[in-house]
Amino acid sequence: MDIYCGWAGATHDSCVLRNSPFYSSFNNNLLLRPSKTYILGDSGYANHDWLLIPYKDNGHLTRVQNHYNYIHSATRIKIEQAFGLLKSHWRVLRNPIETDLKIVPHIVSCCCIFHNICEERKEIIDEFDIISDQELINNVTTSEVHQEIFYIGDIINGTERDLVADYIFSRRKKRLIYQDDSLEIEAQENDLELELTENELEKELHENELENELHENGLEEL
Repeated sequence: MDIYCGWAGATHDSCVLRNSPFYSSFNNNLLLRPSKTYILGDSGYANHDWLLIPYKDNGHLTRVQNHYNYIHSATRIKIEQAFGLLKSHWRVLRNPIETDLKIVPHIVSCCCIFHNICEERKEIIDEFDIISDQELINNVTTSEVHQEIFYIGDIINGTERDLVADYIFSRRKKRLIYQDDSLEIEAQENDLELELTENELEKELHENELENELHENGLEEL
């Protein structure tokens, strides 16, 4: 978990990011990241070739963009779950920390460090302390103001996101085609099996009729 503490809670997320060492490292290619890997963010951030956000839902999104937004949301929930685990470990983070503001960043940093240690040791959290996914979703607040602010950024930096969206949708189409082919093959196999069963029944019926005919002929000879 990469953290950057010290800014007031009212500070815009994008402002905090732009002033972080994390942003500087990624934006200036100072960090080596695996090819075609990305950081996911909500619409409170600007879109970059390394930071992908959802498409602004203006009511006219394409199927590709809608599918991208769905996959993006389903993947990003893991981020919220990580915060949920952090707050489940350390209840002090669930509410405003009422102490000297100069100390707050140190408290948050310490909680994150201890959290990582607990995760490495696979320590179990009491089930009553675990924050549910629904509660996490309800706590995620992204205003329309954020989306409007970065709509221009979406247009300027959207090329990489468009490529990713096209790739995700193409994989979905291939998966659906494969499933359709599998269903068709299965249907053909079922038809063949049914045909063989019908042939076996017909053969068995014919043998029974022949056996009855021979039995009747035997009785007549007697």
